[in-house]
Amino acid sequence: MLIKCSHCSKELSHDTKSCLGCGSRKPFKGVVLGVKDYKGWMHKDIRHFQKLGGKVTSPLWSKIVVFVLLGLISFSFYKCNSLNEASKETNVQLDNALKDIDNVLKDPRKRRLLECKGIDPYKIKPEGWTAPTKQECDVIEKQLEAEIKR
Repeated sequence: MLIKCSHCSKELSHDTKSCLGCGSRKPFKGVVLGVKDYKGWMHKDIRHFQKLGGKVTSPLWSKIVVFVLLGLISFSFYKCNSLNEASKETNVQLDNALKDIDNVLKDPRKRRLLECKGIDPYKIKPEGWTAPTKQECDVIEKQLEAEIKR
């Protein structure tokens, strides 16, 4: 492909080292080629053209790809931030639940009621431990319900 030197207007090959007419080392300064103009060129040809002062435009699809990638990156940062917020909220809820469990286990009646419901609150059973009876479970449940109503 022949391109005019921007200094002396002599037509030159895109792979020249300098202008044969005026000797300019940047004969393609200010020359902009579109996608159709450099179609079929190797990457090294495009780089050489740019070293001689020329510029090439990128195809529209590459701009769209870059735009979409930037959008995806932005969205992932947004999602990551919202997940961190949700994680912090979940940690607070978990801490509150653990405090509630500790409070329940401090009250021997509530601990015994857990046993009535089939939940074993002990890692090691205390000495003299016996399974709660149905009657004992009913009494504890009524006592705790009365306390809640107050």
